[in-house]
Amino acid sequence: MKIVLQFMILKMKPETGFSAKEVMDFCAELKDDKDMKIPDKDIKAALTFLNSAFEEKSDILKKIHMPSILWLADVVKNNQVNAKEFFARITEFFENLTTEHPYSIACQGGRSKRPDVYARLRAMSVILQDKNIKEISELQQ
Repeated sequence: MKIVLQFMILKMKPETGFSAKEVMDFCAELKDDKDMKIPDKDIKAALTFLNSAFEEKSDILKKIHMPSILWLADVVKNNQVNAKEFFARITEFFENLTTEHPYSIACQGGRSKRPDVYARLRAMSVILQDKNIKEISELQQ
């Protein structure tokens, strides 16, 4: 549930982080705003794409990484990136990750503030920067 909420925040309120207060505020807004559309089809499609990419259990799919991986899967699923290519690139990213890498630093202690959340997205998005995907290009700015 937490991962789905964090994914929804990334899709619907990208100016927000994952701190307890921000998540509670998002949930309250979701409850109160009857016009706010839950991206249920996007959630299902991204999870289906990930299921195709990760055919077996993987250490990559940890709670800290999942919102970023799910967001990236949602972005690339319709941008000429197949599940096998996505899996290969994300696996390579994590295999070559060092403790000094900006992604690793942004994950320390389960950081949940917006700058850390988006530092993780930016760092991970480089695995597909050659695909010229609009959402990924915008993160790099």
